[in-house]
Amino acid sequence: MTLDAHTALIPIANVSLMIKDLISGQFDWTLAALTIVVNFGYSVLIVWVLSRMYDSEAVLFSDGFTSFRIFQKRSDIKPGTMPAPGDVVIAFLVLLLLTLYVGSAVTVRSIAAGMAVTQLLILAVPLFLTWYMKSDRKILFLLNKPRFSVVPGAILLYVGAYLTGIALSLILYALFPGSAQNLKTAYTELFAQPLWILMIIMALMPAIGEELLFRGLIFGTVREWLGDRARKSSRESENRECLSGSDLQQFTAGTQDTLEIRKERPHMTVTWPAVAVSALIFAAFHMSLVKLPATFMLGVAFAYVIDAGGSIYLSMALHFMNNAVSAVVSAYPAQAEKWVPFLVKESYSVSEILLMAGVGILCGTAGFYLLRKARERYL
Repeated sequence: MTLDAHTALIPIANVSLMIKDLISGQFDWTLAALTIVVNFGYSVLIVWVLSRMYDSEAVLFSDGFTSFRIFQKRSDIKPGTMPAPGDVVIAFLVLLLLTLYVGSAVTVRSIAAGMAVTQLLILAVPLFLTWYMKSDRKILFLLNKPRFSVVPGAILLYVGAYLTGIALSLILYALFPGSAQNLKTAYTELFAQPLWILMIIMALMPAIGEELLFRGLIFGTVREWLGDRARKSSRESENRECLSGSDLQQFTAGTQDTLEIRKERPHMTVTWPAVAVSALIFAAFHMSLVKLPATFMLGVAFAYVIDAGGSIYLSMALHFMNNAVSAVVSAYPAQAEKWVPFLVKESYSVSEILLMAGVGILCGTAGFYLLRKARERYL
């Protein structure tokens, strides 16, 4: 698959193909401009559709466009202010532009250096935004001590997401063999680097930066925003009822208890939309059509592990482990073929793909059950 007037209209794939052409030295400014315009148009369309669905821009921007708090003077922002979804949208768009121009420019000279620069940009965005807005990073990022009782469930859910995602990606590999070959070719130079460099730029940096961005900033902001809207709606509903005497006192006490619990355990406000949104953006950001199912499944697993365990350090550990395995397998393909052949096979039979998906579903279901029970005991 190559970038042309037709593929430039396909979101995600068009950016991936554009970067591939940039690396190979076959860059076409006309097609690049078309790609940027098309993706901007899709973004506007998504905002318009969502606003029409909910009959208000508040679906993304809480109190409307006035919730772009990032445009306020920092001296006017109160300590503890959380980013609004509009702030995150702007920060993410800035990151995309920086990645597209700065990251790609460095990648042309060295794919390893380009990946390192991209990861530094990914880390800088959530750190800068939360600094500027004086946000409480411990609450937003869930920088809490992990509860090791959730580790078995977290590992099972990760294994399930990994195997299921790989099975789905293998189907796309069969449908789009050219994309798979292009992906392999693009990373040939990277895999020639020493293992310690691969471990830093492929495992350590993404485990920190991507988790702070996708599970910390994006997932955390959507989680807090949806939780605030749900509590506001609940209070308004209760206030419409005629409460008096002991009923009013009981309602007030219950509300206060809920707020105290949330202050102590802020991750209780998670909703599945927050998981889905962060996972979709995580998958799309990696700009690989054939790897889209795998990255989405991992995004879902990492977000739910954070919810159940109440700590981003759990997802960082899983993210590091996932990428570290890829780095080791890429650096030592001969040894990997001997010890873990299923990770380096060139082709898989239908029965092998179905077996992989089946084992993945079983492990994922078991992990989800254990994590849900652990979350219920904690809350």
